[in-house]
Amino acid sequence: PSAREFLRRITQPEGEPGAPGPTRMRGAHRRPGGTQTVARAMMEADGHLRPTRARTRADRWATDLLSALTAELAPLVCPNCDWAGTRLRVVEGNDRLMHFERVTNAVILDADLLRAVEAGVPGALALLRLELTHELRHAKVRYEETYRGPPVLEEFVITALQVRDFLALDLTTRQNILVLLDADNDYDDQAFGQRVLRIANERGLRAAVRPLLDYLTDPAIYPELGDAQGRAVLRELATDRELPALRSHLEALHVEVPADVTTAL
Repeated sequence: PSAREFLRRITQPEGEPGAPGPTRMRGAHRRPGGTQTVARAMMEADGHLRPTRARTRADRWATDLLSALTAELAPLVCPNCDWAGTRLRVVEGNDRLMHFERVTNAVILDADLLRAVEAGVPGALALLRLELTHELRHAKVRYEETYRGPPVLEEFVITALQVRDFLALDLTTRQNILVLLDADNDYDDQAFGQRVLRIANERGLRAAVRPLLDYLTDPAIYPELGDAQGRAVLRELATDRELPALRSHLEALHVEVPADVTTAL
């Protein structure tokens, strides 16, 4: 049984938007949270997935893949977190490759990315890992329940970490991801690959910070973050006078921010 068979089966629509990942998808049919739910699973304390409804043999390929990834990545994101109760939903028609839904404590994954992995598209598995790590960091922030700072700063820091993770990949894998995002494949509506990742790939993390700021405060991409107020918040936090507040917010995020990312920010 293939992932393609698994992904054909759908149930009812559900879900609300939450903390969206940076990679927005094309298509007028796409909606925040997706148009149809394909499958649901629940994370165990150690990060493995437990399906929340009866599975058939055709389900197991995707379930096993995602379970292996969450079991590997969740402890890296937070070694001491109890991940039990964190949900994962695979949907059709999501407007992002992936996003985190705070209200339901769920990572929402668009089915198309799994199809690309199953088809062996170069860069697809690495992109899945990057996006899943990004959303697990949002889930960790929710788990800690200590962050009360501006949402735009949370997204800024976590996306900067994703860019850093991208740069840690080998050159061939990075090029494959950029080709995948740049292709006419419905994956990267607002050109995150071109506007941020390609610059980071060619010039390094520090050179990508300004484009990342412009991307996250673009109201066409992030209506909930991208406005003059969001940009002003980041600008104020970056002044010498506000550096203590910035450090305080970063500590409250409980997300490990490496020195090179802090310096770049």
